[in-house]
Amino acid sequence: MLRLPLALALCLGFNNPSPPVVPFTPLLAGPHYLRDTVPEKVVIRNKKEEKVFLEKHSFAGEPDFPVVDYEKKMVLGVILGPQRTGAIRVEINKIEDLGNKILVSSIRWLPNPKRFVTDDIGYPVSLVLVEQSPKTIEFAPTVDKVRE
Repeated sequence: MLRLPLALALCLGFNNPSPPVVPFTPLLAGPHYLRDTVPEKVVIRNKKEEKVFLEKHSFAGEPDFPVVDYEKKMVLGVILGPQRTGAIRVEINKIEDLGNKILVSSIRWLPNPKRFVTDDIGYPVSLVLVEQSPKTIEFAPTVDKVRE
């Protein structure tokens, strides 16, 4: 009699729950903060890595890079590089703890083709703060979605 409920639970996926979601706080996002020519995935765990990041990337005027307490937090980010319009955005939308690693997911938001967009080149970036972790950080391929 137990076989039917167990089989049903297995079919419905109750034996394989979703991985825990890692909470994060947006730190910096927009189309023009960094003038970078190549796409990049970013992991900054300490002040030394932050210094290397800031020396490598040129900020477009503002903002100053926020102060981060690396004893407690680290920075994860996605930089898309030059895009055909400033209307393209990138968003880190989910971070999951897979046990031995952390998986970062992101979306490249494309403009609605029925709307007018800016004719300037954009440099979309999304940086977030998460709790400091020694785990390996992996980035899933960025998924394209069209804004409505």
